[in-house]
Order: sequence, then structure tokens, then C-alpha cells
Amino acid sequence: GGLASIERRGSLDSLLGSELVYDDALLLHRLQEGEALYYGRERPPDERRGSVQILVDASASMRGQRQIFARGLALSLAARLALRGDGVTLRFFDGRLHPPMLYAPAAQTQRTATTGQVAQRALLGLLLFRSERGRNYRRVFEDLLRELRSPRGGRHSSTAPPSDRATQPDAGAEGRPTIYFLTHAQCHIPRQTVQDLAALADLYAVFVRPSGELKMDYLPSLRSYHVVTDDALSRPEERRRQALGIIQQATASRPSREEGR
Repeated sequence: GGLASIERRGSLDSLLGSELVYDDALLLHRLQEGEALYYGRERPPDERRGSVQILVDASASMRGQRQIFARGLALSLAARLALRGDGVTLRFFDGRLHPPMLYAPAAQTQRTATTGQVAQRALLGLLLFRSERGRNYRRVFEDLLRELRSPRGGRHSSTAPPSDRATQPDAGAEGRPTIYFLTHAQCHIPRQTVQDLAALADLYAVFVRPSGELKMDYLPSLRSYHVVTDDALSRPEERRRQALGIIQQATASRPSREEGR
């Protein structure tokens, strides 16, 4: 009937019958901790999930409302992509590219820690991070390019805690990785660097509170980008609407190059 595997993620109608032998409290605990087993169905190759990096600008230009919106959006985006089965890492950049914080391993990856524990560590890192390193976007994205070109494909296992190394998402395991970067309208990156990155990964950007017209020559190399204006940030309903729109596009199967511009 198209069943191909036993998995840790799925809908309730695909739950293994053996899970129902547990009492209600234990079954709810297994569901919450991602320990329940589900029947997995065959999927076309283009529906296989891969790795996603969410890069958050932590430079001095991202203080105040920009910082709150960017970090909140990064957390919500990570949660939704993890539910879809992607391997998700969060990381900051300013004068350099900081080590990644694993939010969720890919659904196909063998886990050594529960999803909740991994996500909680990433959440604390996201909320507590402070930057005092200025900004150097050329260096940041050139370092990112070198990581993607390396034989390990950006797994970063050397920078992860020992308990997380076995659960690091492999950027090369599912094809092209996806990279989101949340920044502002002065995030100037050499055009050639962005073009080289776009050849290796699908690039998406969110520009928060531009002080003027968005003028970056690398925009055509992005799969998609969003602009969150000062007016939108000042109105809670509009701020929420834009954030949900970004998340909805991100969780669509294959966003087009024109969406979100």
C-alpha cells in the first residue's frame, strides 16, 4: 500500500497499532517527545527533506525592534521547518560567522538526544546571544561559501557539543541545502560571493526595517526575499501578517523565484 518505512514523525492516522497498547499518559508522553512510531510512505525524490540554515544578523544595526522581530521570526521559522522534517540549524553573524546551534535533526537522521532537548538548547542560545564584534558581511559570507565548498558540506561537527554531533544535519545528504538570512538593508555582500553561494544552495533573505530603498546588486541571485518595513513593525497585526506570510512561503514545497518580492 505504498508503505516504505517506520518513522518517528507522522500523522495520527499513520500511527503504528502497537503504540495503542500504552496507557493514555504514556502514549501522550511518547507523542510529545517524538518517541512514537509511525508508518512511513514512499516519497518522490523531490519531496525528501534536507538541511536548512537560518542566519540571524546580530550586528549593532539589528538592535531594538529589528532584533526582536528577527529572532522571533527565526525561532518560528525553525519550528515550522522542523515539523516538516528538515534538519534545521540556527546561527548568528556579525563581524564573523558564529558556530551553528542545532535546532532539529533531519527526520531521516538517527538521534542521540530528543528533539525537545536539542531545540531547547538552541532556543536558549538564540535568546541569550550577545554580539560585540562589529560587522563584516564580506568575511561572513565568504566563510559560509568555504564551508559549503568543503568536503563535509557544512556539517560543522567540530563546533557542535559532543552530544549533538551524531545528530548534525548533513547538507549533502538530501541535495542542495537551503539558507535563510535575516538582516537589514545595509547588508552589502560582494555580488560574486552571492552568485557562488547560489550555485551551491537556495538562498532566501528577509530585510528588516530598511531606512531607504533596498539597493543591493545581488538580489537577482536570491530565490526570494521579503522586505519588512518600519510601518509594518510598528503595527502588531501587520507585523504578524508579514511574519506568517514569510513562514508560509518557507514551508511551501517549492517556492518560486518571484514569490515574496
